[in-house]
Amino acid sequence: MKRLLLALFLLLAVAAAPAATGVPEGVKHVVTGGFWSADGKSGTYRVVVINEGSEQVTSRVHVEWLAQTPTGLVIVASVEPRLPFGNGVANLRAALRPDRKGGRALVQVEGVMAADPNQKVTTAILASTPGKVVVGTLKQRGKRPPADGTT
Repeated sequence: MKRLLLALFLLLAVAAAPAATGVPEGVKHVVTGGFWSADGKSGTYRVVVINEGSEQVTSRVHVEWLAQTPTGLVIVASVEPRLPFGNGVANLRAALRPDRKGGRALVQVEGVMAADPNQKVTTAILASTPGKVVVGTLKQRGKRPPADGTT
């Protein structure tokens, strides 16, 4: 009986683990890295890309500031930045590059437009203190030539 209760407890703990760190369902891509420090707290950055839909996939990006506590990771702040090509319109992926000096992280977001898969989109998000991001356009590339070589 003790083994059964222990197994049930472990199963419930594993099932609750994503909720404990705030990772929502539909997560497609997660990147963690860098280091931030502000107001006596410090931790790491996490970027979460959430894809929704089946026929027409749309994406949202969340930048999070995590801090380690005695009870585990805690989300200090979370921001869903407004992207220059619109939120929820592209199938996105993210890469995180920490600032060499610390205290900031550059998040490069790229993907394709849901309405036109030949249209690539790219932007950058600079994250600094908890809750603070700056969004800028890196470059938007034009349409790719058709795969069959015709123009």
